[in-house]
Amino acid sequence: MSYSTYIYRESFYHNIDVRAKLVFTLLLSLASIITYSLLKVSLLAFFLMILSFFSVGKRESFNNFKRIRLIVFFILIFAPLQNRSGDALLSINSFMVLSYGGLYNTLLTLFKFVSISFLFSLLLETERLESIISALLYFHLPYSFSLTFSMTLSFIPRLASRYSEIKDAIALRENNESKRDGLIAILTSLIVSAIKMIPETASSLEERGFDGKIKTRYRVLSMDAKIFTEIVLSVIIPIIFIIGR
Repeated sequence: MSYSTYIYRESFYHNIDVRAKLVFTLLLSLASIITYSLLKVSLLAFFLMILSFFSVGKRESFNNFKRIRLIVFFILIFAPLQNRSGDALLSINSFMVLSYGGLYNTLLTLFKFVSISFLFSLLLETERLESIISALLYFHLPYSFSLTFSMTLSFIPRLASRYSEIKDAIALRENNESKRDGLIAILTSLIVSAIKMIPETASSLEERGFDGKIKTRYRVLSMDAKIFTEIVLSVIIPIIFIIGR
């Protein structure tokens, strides 16, 4: 069973070294989390969506957003209730439904989530798992950690994709009387599908040497001036993002 989400294309982001992309993804995700400027995170989210469009194409970029739309929906519904500071924007009788502080907090959370989601999607869709493992090994991380980390990153979007397939299949079989049971059927099918994937995932890990003994030889990544520059820029850009005004 293949766990790769790699999409073959000739793009600028595909051609960047995997180590630079890994550092860029982790540092920019951290920078997004600790930044509380709505302007910064919103620009970052739109930039990453545009980068995704030119890197993996319109269809896959739209699919990336479809996979997270349920969480986006819950953020829009529940995040405003966590912060009611500032003047009221929407009230029902004496109950404040939405405030300026709540709107700001909701948009901030939403753009951060979208940014991080697209960052990791771009990493997985422009690099093979073997390359990600090689990059982690290059930074002297344990092989078992490198393998588990890369497999986990791949498993999550595959499960999200499986959710979309199950939802579409059940929607075709629904009638008006069964629509209210649709969500339960989708979640039940998704849980069953995830459980069935456990033995296959475990088998794949064992074949790849999850016990800590490297049974599969990965190529040793080289270093040159171009790759060094890409890695340095992948560190500088998140720092500029944090301190820039």
